[in-house]
Parts: sequence; C-alpha cells; structure tokens
Amino acid sequence: LCSCAKPNVPTPTASQATPTFPTKGWWHVRFKIFWPQDSRPRWWVDAAIAHEVINPILRNNKSNIELWRFHRRAARDKTGHQLSLLFYSSAMVADRVYEDIAANTFLQELLTEGIVVSVKYDDTSLVAMAGIGDTSDPNWAVEIQNSWPYFIMGASEMWLDTLNQITLEYQKEHPFSSLDEKLEGYQDIYDSMVFLWQEQCGHALLHHLYALYGYVPIKVRQVDMLMRF
Repeated sequence: LCSCAKPNVPTPTASQATPTFPTKGWWHVRFKIFWPQDSRPRWWVDAAIAHEVINPILRNNKSNIELWRFHRRAARDKTGHQLSLLFYSSAMVADRVYEDIAANTFLQELLTEGIVVSVKYDDTSLVAMAGIGDTSDPNWAVEIQNSWPYFIMGASEMWLDTLNQITLEYQKEHPFSSLDEKLEGYQDIYDSMVFLWQEQCGHALLHHLYALYGYVPIKVRQVDMLMRF
C-alpha cells in the first residue's frame, strides 16, 4: 500500500533563498580633457563633447536610460579637467552606450589631436551602484539623496537643450568644415551659454526654486549668511 499524503518538504529559509542581484545601476563615462598649464580650462570642449557625442547617445537610448546627468569639474589635481556622463540603466544598455561612444568619429579626432586625453568606462560585469541615490552626496539626508537625481537630470537636460538650440542657430551662418573651426565655433557657442546663465538663470532657475520652497532663505556653503534669490 502507498499513502497519498505528500511528504513534508522543508521550506527554504531566508538565508537559503536564491540571492537576487540588481539588474540596473549607475554607470559613468569620464572624459579627461587636456588642460595646458597657465591657462583656463577649455570649458567649450565639454560643450562640443556633449553636443557631438553624448546628445545622440541620449536620444537613441531615451527609453532605456531612466536617469542621467552631467558632472563637470576642473582642478589642478590628478583628475584635472573632466566631463562625466552618469546614467542609470541595465548593464546591457551601458555596454551599448560605451560601444557607441568609443565609435564616435568626432571623439576619435579629439583623442588623436590630444584635446581629450582619455575616456574611462565602468566595468559592467557587476552593478556596483544600484540605488537611485548612490551617486548623490552621502552627507545629504536620504530623502535628498533619492530625489536629487531627478532634479539634476532636469537641469542637465535644460543645459543640453540650450546648447543644442544655440548650436543649431550658429551653424546656419557658420557651418563647420574642420576640427579647428568646430572647436572655435563651440567656444563662441559656449560664451553664449555663459551669457544666458549670468543674465537670465538667476530668475529662471534660482528664483523659481526659491519660490517652490515658499521663499524660505537657505544656507549657502562657505557663506555665513542666509540668502534670497
């Protein structure tokens, strides 16, 4: 005779359960830009890379990149002048982005001419930064860490869209025919962006953020006073 009763099968404990691994995370592309001694950073090279290299990448991967932003810096240290693209996606999308950037002919010209010193990519075999707030400042409150990436993506998108608009108008009268002409053009384009930032973004950005938070004064780092905008 055999019994119809099912044998007792132990259920796996939490420690025995199959571990899950994150499928998405933050990835970086770091463009190190040549910065001659006794000169100011060539900020317009950032603009050229953003428009010629990064803009088509973001446009072609719009549905696959959840968050993205720019980070720009220049200091006389080991890192030097560097433009970074940070984006949140799967490793598969990151691999495709890296391949497209490496194949960009304009970037290859910049590397050949020594204008860009190096381009560094993350290792996509492991998702090291899976949390939305993992690239935010760890000194911030966790609520700010997790919400700031959405804010800075909007700001980065505005910066890039302004660049795209100015470049489109500029090229109508000044078409690029060589790398030197292109870089000179982006210097003029970047000067126009700086002018708009100085003349209009105090109201367009800072004032409207100030209003969004109910006109409450804020502390500004290294300034021992509350400021209004």
